Parts: sequence; C-alpha cells; structure tokens
Amino acid sequence: GGRGKVLKNAPWVLANAILRDEKLRKAQDYQRVISVWVSASGAVTRVELVGAAQYPELDEALRNVLRGLPALREGAPGDMPQPIRLRVSARS
Repeated sequence: GGRGKVLKNAPWVLANAILRDEKLRKAQDYQRVISVWVSASGAVTRVELVGAAQYPELDEALRNVLRGLPALREGAPGDMPQPIRLRVSARS
C-alpha cells in the first residue's frame, strides 16, 4: 500500500531539498533527528527537531527547508503511525 511509498520517498525528497540549501550542503558534522507528520494529501503538516540544538543557524536552515518541501507524491494512509522519524547528517 501507500505506507511503504511514503517512507520510501520522504528521505529522497528531504535529501534533495537539503542539498539545494548552501548552508546545509557545506555543514560539517551536523546531525539532527527530525519528526515529520504528513497528511493524506502528502503535505508536510508538522516538523519537529529532536534533541538539543548545537548549531542554531543550521537548525533554522533545516526548518526553512522542511517548511518549503513540496507535497510528497503519495499521502500518508490514515492508519499510518506518525511521525516519520528521519536522521539528517551533513558532512563536508
């Protein structure tokens, strides 16, 4: 069903968006776990950065990228557990 497609596509959409952001692309040793909620239409409806902030400027860049994400091709099925948790790692 759709559940696998959401989990399969979300990391690629996110990775491509992060690579387009210069600050995140050039970051050294930046790691964050993020929680993402996705609606049935594929829109990202909520994002939380998990854990303590070590690099507030990079966290803000990451938030901006996540807020600007296009809708995923496949929406989240109503019975899909949320949030989707992803680990973001950027190293130069």
